[in-house]
Amino acid sequence: MATPAQTPVAPVRLMQFAWGYSVPLMIEAAVRHHLFDALEGGPKSAAQLAAQTAISERGARAVLNALTGIELLSKDAEGRYCLTAESAAFLVSTKPSFLGGLFRHVSTQLIPAWLNLNTVVETGK
Repeated sequence: MATPAQTPVAPVRLMQFAWGYSVPLMIEAAVRHHLFDALEGGPKSAAQLAAQTAISERGARAVLNALTGIELLSKDAEGRYCLTAESAAFLVSTKPSFLGGLFRHVSTQLIPAWLNLNTVVETGK
C-alpha cells in the first residue's frame, strides 16, 4: 500500500492572511485621490499623476507600484502607469459599474469596527 506524499508545511497562506487588510486600503486610497480617474485619459507617470491629483509623488509612486503588483494597474515601456481592463471597468468613478464606494465603506467603517474584535471576544460587548 502506497503512502501519500507529504507536502511540506509552509506559511504562505498565513502570510497572505496577515496582509489581507492592505489591498482594500490601497484601492481606497487610489479611489479617494482619483488616481484611476486620472488614468482613464491614458498612461501617466507618477509625477504627472501626483501633480494632477494634488498628492505627493512619493505617495503616488508607492500606491501605484502596489496596485501594479496586484495587477490593478500596469506599466508601459516608458514607466507610465495604465489602467487594466478590471480597474477601468470597476474603479473609474464615472463608470456605472464603479465599486469605489465599497472600498471606502471597508476602509472607513468595516476595518475600524473589526479592530475592536479582541475587546468583543474578551468582554462579549
